[in-house]
Amino acid sequence: MKARIITSKALSFAAAAAMVFGCAVSGAGFTASAYEGEYDNYFTFTDTEITAENEEGSGFKIEGTDLTINEAGVYVVSGECAEGTVKVKKGTEGVTLVLSDLHLTSTTSAPISVNKTSEATIVIEGENVITDLEDPANEDSEDPDIADAFEGAAIKVKSGANVAFTGTGTLTADGSACKNGIKGGSEANITVGASDADSFTLNVKAANNALASDGTLTINGGSINVESADDGIKASPDDDDEVSQGLLNINGGTVSVTAADDAVHGENVNVSGGNITVNAGDDGIKAEYVLKIGSEGTTGPVINIEKSNEGLEGATVNLYSGSGRIISDDDGINAANSDLQDYSYALNIYGGSWYINAGGDGLDSNGDLNVSGGYTEVFGAENGGNAALDYGDFGSSFNYTGGTIAGVGYSQMAGVPTSGYYIEFGGRGGMGQGGMHGGQVQDWQQGEQGERPEMPEGEEGQFPGRQQGEQGERPELPEGEEGQFPGRQQGEKGERPELPEGEEGQFPGRQQGEQGGMMPGQQGGSAITISANDLIEIRDAEGAVLYSATAPKSANHIVYASAELDENAVYYLYINDTLAAASDGSEVNAPVAQPAETEQQPASSEDTSGSQQPADSSDAGSTDAAPAASTTTAGSLSANTGDNPSTGAAAASLGLGSIAAALLAIFSRHKK
Repeated sequence: MKARIITSKALSFAAAAAMVFGCAVSGAGFTASAYEGEYDNYFTFTDTEITAENEEGSGFKIEGTDLTINEAGVYVVSGECAEGTVKVKKGTEGVTLVLSDLHLTSTTSAPISVNKTSEATIVIEGENVITDLEDPANEDSEDPDIADAFEGAAIKVKSGANVAFTGTGTLTADGSACKNGIKGGSEANITVGASDADSFTLNVKAANNALASDGTLTINGGSINVESADDGIKASPDDDDEVSQGLLNINGGTVSVTAADDAVHGENVNVSGGNITVNAGDDGIKAEYVLKIGSEGTTGPVINIEKSNEGLEGATVNLYSGSGRIISDDDGINAANSDLQDYSYALNIYGGSWYINAGGDGLDSNGDLNVSGGYTEVFGAENGGNAALDYGDFGSSFNYTGGTIAGVGYSQMAGVPTSGYYIEFGGRGGMGQGGMHGGQVQDWQQGEQGERPEMPEGEEGQFPGRQQGEQGERPELPEGEEGQFPGRQQGEKGERPELPEGEEGQFPGRQQGEQGGMMPGQQGGSAITISANDLIEIRDAEGAVLYSATAPKSANHIVYASAELDENAVYYLYINDTLAAASDGSEVNAPVAQPAETEQQPASSEDTSGSQQPADSSDAGSTDAAPAASTTTAGSLSANTGDNPSTGAAAASLGLGSIAAALLAIFSRHKK
């Protein structure tokens, strides 16, 4: 390649990047085109020397096989060297370093280092391999000179430095024999890619942290593949670092992480885009404080956590958009941090499409659990010590105000919403408005004494479960039920509803020993048994399927909430096309035939483990199956009614003569 020498050396970091990429930039946040071949000098490494195409050029220093760049400009490095280094001198700005088929190894230092307060853009062209072979014992050497010289990374970005990666080639940064792959020091900023259009590949291997910065790490594009014997992608300062942000942003790119510890870890983590695949020995994506996934009005990221101890974790977890499939040995999504004191933990689901298959709690908030949008499907552990849906004790709430959520697990620790309407099969059974958790009444109903739980932003001054504009109003009752207690049928004014056997003397819907509160419509419930690979369906009285899934494991309890639920309707649980339970708690003694001529779409697709795939992020209110219910808006289902069955035939097929009249009354009321 013939060098085109650039005479002006007084180039800022932004100007140098603009010259190379043919674009305007601001700091490290540039938008780059491919490298155009204009440079100040071209260097070739061998095992014995470095040759410069322009030997009389300035801005560099060569000592054996060590190259130091000390002025702004564009420098191309290529060749192969078993013991060599490239350094950007401390405080040097406006450097563009083009790696063009460079294979560089060092046993005494980081092969590539950008020293303190420097700025550099690293352009990846061709095939490049940078390997750190320092002795990891040198870091703790009693000889201060040896300890100070240890850098422990294939590419080291020192304190206060800024480095951006882009290009069209492949770069492998290998720290697996020493410590880190690419490591930024205190207040360092590392940017990977300019946009989702970047075509370079970055492979990072490490014995400790693979791709990390104490300050800020931002991934905008490219194909990033990480393998680590510790943490994979990380932005977290050292214990004695009190100035670094520890901020991790993933805005785009295709990211694959295999890590023995946390796959993605930061003080605060924002994942707004990209396609991310994770295999983690500990947490999949973890924030010490706030974990934010997606943003309002966007399609958001695609996240596939194939293996983890806990899938997503943060003291506060906010899910705005995107789609995710999370497999975990313990909690699927966890709002917690045992190191924090007096922190208001919260798990907030505003949108997106999420599938969780957890070996512990599916959703677990050590504070409030708030669901206001999106589609969330959760399978909890196969034991009674965990729940599909779990939230904190001591006044915490499970506030449901929108979207769709299904929790399938075991009943012993099962959590249900404390505001909003839901249906429940197994355990208590029935349809509730604001449930009970741990024997305590968590919902603030009209007329109840005590303190009202804190409401989500924008809903202050409203009763839980009410929509904006309904302040101060009692929910509208079905025609003919004005002035009656919830759950009573027409003509039952002044009479107490009949209670299931064994619950005499209790308010409807309460379990033995629970005090206060009432859940409209809940009246006992039928035990259910779900085995692995069973087809689960929730249908309405006309046979339309609201929810369908193939169970990946055993369970005996289901909680389901959706904007399409009618608080006065009865819904039915079918397991392998056999009627298993009714949402009004009715006893079910015999199978019920399929509703006459009801059209149903196929059940949900399964992966190799029998787990259902998440819905597409653009169709956040449905499963892949989209059974007999069609998605109309994110987080809601519109049931296809098909042909209505005969109410008499439906009642008779229940095998309960006493139910027939009740169902007939319900169907008649809804037809008015």
